[in-house]
Amino acid sequence: MKVPVLGGKTFAALLATAAIAGVGTAFWLTAKPPGEMPPEVSSPLESAPPVGQAPRPVERQLSSYWIDSQDNGFVVVPVAVFANSTDEAIASALHALKGNPPANDLYSAVPPATEILSVTAKEGEVRINLSAAFTQGGGSAAMVGRLVQVLYTATSLDPEAKVFLSVEGQPLTWLGGEGIEVPQPMTRQDLPANF
Repeated sequence: MKVPVLGGKTFAALLATAAIAGVGTAFWLTAKPPGEMPPEVSSPLESAPPVGQAPRPVERQLSSYWIDSQDNGFVVVPVAVFANSTDEAIASALHALKGNPPANDLYSAVPPATEILSVTAKEGEVRINLSAAFTQGGGSAAMVGRLVQVLYTATSLDPEAKVFLSVEGQPLTWLGGEGIEVPQPMTRQDLPANF
């Protein structure tokens, strides 16, 4: 069988015809009947929940602040914590400070028996109510350390927030036998991360 040789113009015309036919076929295969809209494309994270189910809460990341010994003193080191609501996130991060340290060189000055009675974060303020165990044990460095840990953890989502700290429902004004004054509200300007 003899294959015909095509000139440049004829070959270009055949290519153009094939391209138009391909686009038309693709359109015909994907076309919807009149009045039917193509489905919207969305990412799985943005898709609506099935009917009857509540929307998934947005997970937030904040940090628990742990103490690390330095040559000249101590410094608090952030460790990521995840939770769904702001109040829950702060409470979870504070609760983490009572557990095992995330690394061998880190520790917490917050007494393990401390209970987080309530946490409320609203309009640039964080109100924390802790059990009396928070005020027990340790010298002045430990007392300052636990205040710094609580302050920096509570303001992890909003470093400019003001923290109001209570123990058993009463504002904490002094901490420890040596009498460390606790400003109400506390801000990061009151207590530096390295102490």
